[in-house]
Amino acid sequence: TLKEGVRPAANVVSWCIDRSPPYTFATEYDHWESAPLTQTSPGVFMAEVPVPAGAGAVDLVSTHTHVENGVPFHFSSAYHRWERP
Repeated sequence: TLKEGVRPAANVVSWCIDRSPPYTFATEYDHWESAPLTQTSPGVFMAEVPVPAGAGAVDLVSTHTHVENGVPFHFSSAYHRWERP
């Protein structure tokens, strides 16, 4: 959720299915995908992330670009990991 009145110019979610363990060489080759986020209400954005049936985990982060006085500010959500129960 973003502060009321903030309208970022760009909103994107990025995800990786079954990401390699952190700090390993394999993470350099993990496949990340991205999709635009859609604003559903003030300060709230959503997207659908396709998760294959056999996936064990999905790592997600959203990024937002807000322009103030012609200067772009980029900020992201906290990094999230979803694991299949």
